[in-house]
Amino acid sequence: MTAQPRRPRVVRRGVPVMRPIRSGHAVDVLGGAATGLVPGALLTGAPLLGGVVGMPGTALRYVLLSAAVLSGVTASVAARWRRREVPLSAAATARCGATACLLTAVAGLWPSVAVFCTTVAAAAVIGAPALSRHRGTTPWYAGALAGLGAAGAVAGALQDRPGTALAVCGCAGAALLIPAAVGGGGRTTVGKGSVRGAAPGTRGLSASVGAGAAAAFFAAQDLYVFRWELLGGSLAMSTALAAGAAVGFFTIGAAASRNRPPSPASLPLLLLSLAAAVSACAVAASARQLTLALAGVLAVAAGCGRLLCAAGGARALGSGAAPGPHAVWGVAGAVAGAGIWASAGQWVPAGDALVMAALWPVGGAAAWTAWTMHAHRRPRAGSSVPDGEAALAVTDATVGPGPRRPGAARRVRHGRKASS
Repeated sequence: MTAQPRRPRVVRRGVPVMRPIRSGHAVDVLGGAATGLVPGALLTGAPLLGGVVGMPGTALRYVLLSAAVLSGVTASVAARWRRREVPLSAAATARCGATACLLTAVAGLWPSVAVFCTTVAAAAVIGAPALSRHRGTTPWYAGALAGLGAAGAVAGALQDRPGTALAVCGCAGAALLIPAAVGGGGRTTVGKGSVRGAAPGTRGLSASVGAGAAAAFFAAQDLYVFRWELLGGSLAMSTALAAGAAVGFFTIGAAASRNRPPSPASLPLLLLSLAAAVSACAVAASARQLTLALAGVLAVAAGCGRLLCAAGGARALGSGAAPGPHAVWGVAGAVAGAGIWASAGQWVPAGDALVMAALWPVGGAAAWTAWTMHAHRRPRAGSSVPDGEAALAVTDATVGPGPRRPGAARRVRHGRKASS
């Protein structure tokens, strides 16, 4: 595609007026940053917020997981309802997300058990429609990782005032969503990097990615505290460093694979890399190694999400678009992964429980490989034409340059009849 020429600024009565943000990349970066900033403030600040709110850190973590379940269920119900009624626009969903961010800020300004639980639950319900607008582009994931790192940095800098840190992150997240809320929703053209939903064969893979990333994140928080006694701001700053390193890893990986079309082997390899990074968190011998392993988990999880959500990647992997956003399945997998790690931790050490949680991405990679091999074998086994014509038909249907002219098919059939 050729670059669009930049339009000059409109001048009215001698005052230059800037156009609203219409760049898809800019809106994706801002939306991803808000997505990583506000939930990241809740997750990284949970150990500090427990004392201010008046709840144990474990109980506060359960509140956050319950809010994630509530948000996923609400998003699924809203998606089904919107297919029958009038769908929400991108600006409306951005306004819902901004309202959820402001409610999170309220939870930080008036810290108490009742206010915190009520506002977090309300924010989960109101912000649920934003999950359907999840954009799995490279700028979106880079912004989300940067937002997570910024949340950890703010929580570490304001370790004596965790409620103020949560309020700052909530207000900043709402401000980041203003360009999309006022109508700057970016480009809506269909192409590489656009999101249209989760294909049936990839829903379990989205859940696997969420499970591995969530289990590693929660386990790293506990390992920082109980193995190396990093408390307060040191814990939040370690998470910020991991997220910052993940931005670099993810950006380098995305730039290296930008000019190469994805292959069917890309997804299993990424899932196996995610499992290896999760296992590296379990066997880390120092806090620095754990930070590096957690950065690898976040970067590989973002890479998996980018490949799953890209329309071009989905076509190259042999799956079409179908209803059901990847974000909802990722949230469901994250809650399940955190539950598996917490349940297994009651019987085995934390490192062994994390290794058990890493088996989910391994199982997803194995299931996807088996399904792909079966799908490639099925057209050849059920075809009534010779192998050469069957392969030509499959190639033309998957990677052809586009639909043929209406007269081309008639000429081919007429030529076959004349030759017979």
